[in-house]
Amino acid sequence: KLERAVWDKEGVSEEHDMSADRFGFNKVVVVLTEPSVLMGLHSKTGAVLWRRSIPHSVPAPPDSTLKADKFYLTRATGADGLLEATVLGTATDGQGASKTFVALLHPLTGELLSFRVLPYLAVHAAALPLFTGGHSRQVLMVVDSALRVHTLPDQGAEGEEAKELLSRRASALYFYLVDKPSSVITGYSVSTSAGVLEAQEAWTVAFPTGEEVVGLAGSQASEHAVKSAGRVLGNRAVMLKYLNPNLLAVATETPVGASGKELQAPREGSVRVYLIDTVVGAVMHSVVHKDARGPVHVVQTENVVVYSYWNNKKLRHEVSVLELYEDTDTAITSAAQMLAARDRNAGGSNTSKGVFSSWRMDKPRVLSQAYVMPAGIKALGVTQTMHGITSKAVLMALSTDQLLSVDKKFLDPRRPVGKPTPEDAEEGLVGYNPYIPIMPTHVLSYHHTVFGLRGIAVAPARIES
Repeated sequence: KLERAVWDKEGVSEEHDMSADRFGFNKVVVVLTEPSVLMGLHSKTGAVLWRRSIPHSVPAPPDSTLKADKFYLTRATGADGLLEATVLGTATDGQGASKTFVALLHPLTGELLSFRVLPYLAVHAAALPLFTGGHSRQVLMVVDSALRVHTLPDQGAEGEEAKELLSRRASALYFYLVDKPSSVITGYSVSTSAGVLEAQEAWTVAFPTGEEVVGLAGSQASEHAVKSAGRVLGNRAVMLKYLNPNLLAVATETPVGASGKELQAPREGSVRVYLIDTVVGAVMHSVVHKDARGPVHVVQTENVVVYSYWNNKKLRHEVSVLELYEDTDTAITSAAQMLAARDRNAGGSNTSKGVFSSWRMDKPRVLSQAYVMPAGIKALGVTQTMHGITSKAVLMALSTDQLLSVDKKFLDPRRPVGKPTPEDAEEGLVGYNPYIPIMPTHVLSYHHTVFGLRGIAVAPARIES
């Protein structure tokens, strides 16, 4: 039997090896299930370390129904071992009135630290890059149904500190809400009025009647490490990546026979993908695939958007890739030209001294290509490393309930048609082939299947490759 850790009040460390390894592979994977059950899984052994049913293990008000919606790791490090995960959910009383509850748990042991019902119903929540108490607890921004903005933590001196931190950054905070039944996306800005934080409508994107929002993918440019701001070509020129941390990829589907005032009934269904800047509400790019339908899955990383759909005409699954680059007037062939292009501030540039601004944006130059997928796709993801140096791979959850890793070089819109030139070879481009290969060595689940595979979550280890 192992020795119990000083931070463990549940005895988990007596039954399982909770020590970290030098490469960062030993982790506790915290999952939230549909019946509002939280579980901690050992990443090395797959063992269930702890299990906690939110509706049956918290001091809920009488005659109330609890439904956990999402959770955040709000304290990821601590010399005392006091880590913290914040669970947000909905508490509905016997009269049908709903409010938001917040529960704090220890992510390594499942110990319930606190529980309470907030005096409002949240419609949006997000983790901010703000920390209280000397980088100990991450601040959550919570927006209620009256568009008032709150912070978590919200009690005591720490709550005042969190509110002050958010108030200082309020003018730079934007978020959006999606109304899928109406096919409308509304953007909001945050402002302070008489010491009260409020959200105000900034823009609205209403899709044509008949289009249904079926997929969303936010940018990860501000969260994940980026290896390089440019792509070096075979002739040593550089294409600058369009790294917009505010970019949202939205996939819509028009079913066969859809009609409306804004959109005539098409002869066949279609799938559209929009790239929207969520600060100003501008549509930066859009593409349509006629005679296509869902299911549509979208993933975005750095300057790349990958999405899948079904081609009705060819009766096959297809994967399309969009790569976004800054639309420079001349080729960049030196470091000085690259720095000048990144720092220029005239002519509506989207960068100023290396800081991105959606208010000074240019539309990107978009490269695209489509490929045939031999199997159906149930979800998409992308690999992530601590420093972003290792080449990325697109993760695909196949209809066979297996997990496939596809090297990004096979989903490159610059793959040459025909024999690659010496410059193409210098760049490492692979000749175009319409079919994405499924190599047995790239099936991460080997010969096993993952029952009910619906999504992919990725976290980096300490080792880079």
